[in-house]
Amino acid sequence: MAEQFERERFKEEVRARSDLVALVSEVVPLKRSGRTYKACCPFHTEKTPSFHVNPESQHYHCFGCHKGGDVFNWVMETEHVDFPEALRILAERSGLRMPQFGRPSRQEGQRRDAYALLERVRDFYYQAFEGKGAEGARAYAESRGLMPARESFWIGYAPGGSPGALVEFFRKQRLPIELGLQLGLMGRAHSGELYDRFRNRLMFPIADERSRCVGFGGRILPGFESEREPKYLNSRESPVFNKRRLLFGLSQFRKARQGSDQPLVIMEGYTDVIAAHLAGMCNAVATLGTSLTSDHARLIKRFSREGAILLFDGDRAGRQAAERAYQGLATAMVPARIALMAEGCDPAELIEKGGKEALQEVCDGARPAIEVFIELLGMRFPLGTPEGKAGVVGACRELLREIPDPAHRQILLQEFARRLYLDPGAFELGRGRRRPAPPSPERSAQPAQAGHPLPMSPEIKAWDHILASILSSPESFLVFDEAWAFSQYKEDPPEIPDPFARQVLDRLRETILETGDLPEPAQLLREWMAPLTQDPGGQARVLRLERLAETLKDPRQAIQDSVRFLQERLLRREAALLRERIRQASQAGDSERASALEQDFVRIWRLMSAKPASP
Repeated sequence: MAEQFERERFKEEVRARSDLVALVSEVVPLKRSGRTYKACCPFHTEKTPSFHVNPESQHYHCFGCHKGGDVFNWVMETEHVDFPEALRILAERSGLRMPQFGRPSRQEGQRRDAYALLERVRDFYYQAFEGKGAEGARAYAESRGLMPARESFWIGYAPGGSPGALVEFFRKQRLPIELGLQLGLMGRAHSGELYDRFRNRLMFPIADERSRCVGFGGRILPGFESEREPKYLNSRESPVFNKRRLLFGLSQFRKARQGSDQPLVIMEGYTDVIAAHLAGMCNAVATLGTSLTSDHARLIKRFSREGAILLFDGDRAGRQAAERAYQGLATAMVPARIALMAEGCDPAELIEKGGKEALQEVCDGARPAIEVFIELLGMRFPLGTPEGKAGVVGACRELLREIPDPAHRQILLQEFARRLYLDPGAFELGRGRRRPAPPSPERSAQPAQAGHPLPMSPEIKAWDHILASILSSPESFLVFDEAWAFSQYKEDPPEIPDPFARQVLDRLRETILETGDLPEPAQLLREWMAPLTQDPGGQARVLRLERLAETLKDPRQAIQDSVRFLQERLLRREAALLRERIRQASQAGDSERASALEQDFVRIWRLMSAKPASP
């Protein structure tokens, strides 16, 4: 009872210190209208303002979509968080320290300790920038025009030396060494000696959307470059640092935005973002050395109704990044435009030569992401040939499979059809049909249809490489069987989703178990082709496998690469499922189940880190 009273008292204190008008004004421009303020509603599209904020009652209401509430509802709606997180955000904004209600979980305690330690380390690097030995860091920052942003971005310096200035700082301050190791701030040599992981680097603290320091990025200083030292080095994955969910500069954007909703301009480097902010473009953010993910897309959606403008180099790597980025944005239903810059030119250089106006001109010229996506596919698949257009359709169909919202999926399908001058039926995914039941013993002798209407998705291509490798070198089946077991992931290997591949590989395994011998390639080809006399599509696939088998230089490596790729896809799907279960458990207040699921989630991500997908 006493705890409930304290919780309610704190809630009312936060409410009293929060100004709803100021909060709303950061997202939409308000105009005075009598005793209230009005604006076009941020929750739905309208031309005539029907959204009102009452400063006396501290409530908002839209007469169009009927959304309304107080400061807590506003934060929950706009930040897409639950009430405890909304209370925490408003408390920090009001300068109040959030009390600890109830007993914190072990993971909550670990994260709290991590945030506190990272803040101490951020201060250490910041102060080291002004100290003796940091002349090179100061000169480099000056040459790149970064000095005016030092305070707002907490730019610091990681000294060199052995065992390391940070190690000595930990020892003198009696900071937890093991936590420093876990957060990737230090390392331990084979001899057991500790060393600084960041040495001779200009340091960029990385903050989450709530301005908490969660890690660091370090740029090697001139004169210390070597093949063993990467140019840029980020913190390792930790309980608080996941680069797939972080955008550099987002914290500064949240503090800077006033009365307008701008698209986030996605860049690729720290210095690009800082240059843009110094030029007045405070909506610039950057990924942390990784492709734009669906997690990034959801983060963008939280903080900008206008979505994103993606700036990429016009080279091959930039085009591939743009294609992948659109897939993540489309899945999360984020409006986006894409601008491909001139090859070899980055935003910082553009600002240096032409100021903010030059960069703004590039952003203004960004085109709808779906338009650029189709063009990029056309570069990979020649649209002038039936085979090329089929490849584009397959890529579009693969994307459509990942769209969770039926209405959005149908809109994209119609748009793909219109832009490719095809009938929408060409993109149909077959939803609504019943999934075939597992084959019964009586039906197991019937061959699977190799030419079933599956698109040439990346997964199907990977299975084709596996089958072609075995056709080229039947003994490589042993490589596949061992790799697919994936014993450290599950007790049993996952089911092969490709029906044809599943049946021929199961049959091959049975043959080896019965006879102990591996068939010759010609025998395999006859066995795969024999049941397909009434399946022209299946015959075409086997013939395609035969041609592919002739081109493979290293069947064993092809199998290993394909299995790694397929297993990573399986892990990604399981990670997404776990994420949804964690969300449901959290909403239901089942913290024990949520904690157990989070441990499974961390295990999955560690496996994914250990098994990178092949390109």
